[in-house]
Amino acid sequence: HNLTLAMFHLVYNQYQRLIIHLFHNTLFYSLISNSTNNPLSSTIIYHHRNLLFQHPLPILLL
Repeated sequence: HNLTLAMFHLVYNQYQRLIIHLFHNTLFYSLISNSTNNPLSSTIIYHHRNLLFQHPLPILLL
């Protein structure tokens, strides 16, 4: 039972990471397409690039 619970948490964590990653990508690309000269979007894009370098591809962890 404990092993099953551990496996469930492992899978849940991976999918949570994947969902967050997809959400970030969607937000990222919508920001790029919507506004090119918005200072806020530039800051978020810069931050997003830093996030990508820290956690390259969460999809690979699946």
